[in-house]
Amino acid sequence: MVKPHKYKAVPMLYDPIRDIATPYVKGKEEYRNCKAKTDTRLYFASTHEYKVYRMLIGVFGVENVLPQYKLPLVPKCQAYPNGKKWAVDFAVYKTQDAKTPMLLVEAKGYILDYFPFQIALLEAYHPEFFENFYVLFEKLRPDVTNFARRYLGSPLQERIFTLDQADVYFNRTFRSK
Repeated sequence: MVKPHKYKAVPMLYDPIRDIATPYVKGKEEYRNCKAKTDTRLYFASTHEYKVYRMLIGVFGVENVLPQYKLPLVPKCQAYPNGKKWAVDFAVYKTQDAKTPMLLVEAKGYILDYFPFQIALLEAYHPEFFENFYVLFEKLRPDVTNFARRYLGSPLQERIFTLDQADVYFNRTFRSK
């Protein structure tokens, strides 16, 4: 079995107190420590995901960006007795006190097979989130172009960006508000 490209990603640990990001190269124990409530470091699955986080906190502020937002994608049913959740890379809130996110942002280095299915489930079960869902790619490649073509005529087509495009768009659209 061929491993997906995702595994070539370099995970990052970011320490917001010291404002230092380092590649994550330790074993699972280090990752568990990072997830502990006493550890202030944030884990990112890739360098691209970390760059998206930095761009988002630059536009919206660190207090309004939540990494790894657990979205209940499919409600409890016979096929999924506990429901199905999706950890969307980032949720952006209008204010710290807001109950629901104003934007959901997924940082994508590569498109894995299940991603279009997750988008379809998001659109079907949570149209209110789908309307404010953004996909940010590292760079334009043929697979990204094909992915974008799939959504021609869809509202999602206008919310597929590279990181540089998203930086300009978010600053122009949301910074002034």
